[in-house]
Amino acid sequence: MRGDDPRRDFAAPIPVELTREDGTSERELALNLSPRGLCVRLRRPIEVGERVQVAFRLPPNGPEIRASGRVVWTGDAGQIDSAAHLWETGVHLVDLSEAERDALSRFAHQPTNRRR
Repeated sequence: MRGDDPRRDFAAPIPVELTREDGTSERELALNLSPRGLCVRLRRPIEVGERVQVAFRLPPNGPEIRASGRVVWTGDAGQIDSAAHLWETGVHLVDLSEAERDALSRFAHQPTNRRR
């Protein structure tokens, strides 16, 4: 479904390195992102409220973003991919610089065919 929300037009998943409070890291995919947060598809569930660190590079050759975040929602996405049980998880980014927020905003608002 397309609409005015640029996250709904997100063209391609972005690899994200997500580090949990216990220090474990996993390479996952962000399904959408905005200047305030992102939705990540995880193979292991995570608790709402948990603090995480994320790192990713905006395509095609954009800046690397490194930020702290807080899990604000999570849901079972197992019905989406029957081969793997997945959890879609919303992460609110809490310590982005103004330059990083601007880069995310520019990326999220550009036409989908230019994001690749």
